[in-house]
Amino acid sequence: MPDSPSQFPPGPSPDPNKVSEPERWTEILQQADRASYQLLAIEVWAIAKTMDTIVPGFWSRFMANRQVALKQFLERKQNRQASQRSSSPEG
Repeated sequence: MPDSPSQFPPGPSPDPNKVSEPERWTEILQQADRASYQLLAIEVWAIAKTMDTIVPGFWSRFMANRQVALKQFLERKQNRQASQRSSSPEG
């Protein structure tokens, strides 16, 4: 864990005279979080591009499988919630 704000990546920083210390740290952490998500997106794209080069059609098959898995997950979640409602003492 960084000990000072200077250890975070540079970015637009709020005016220290107008912002409290917790607000300043919150902004710094939010900037670091956004940077992490951007790096993750680049890594995922690079892996997908590489796999699609090695195995043509990899990405389209992966996305099709992901859609099926998501649909199954949502159906199981809805069924679980419905069974919990029907077995509750109020229902």
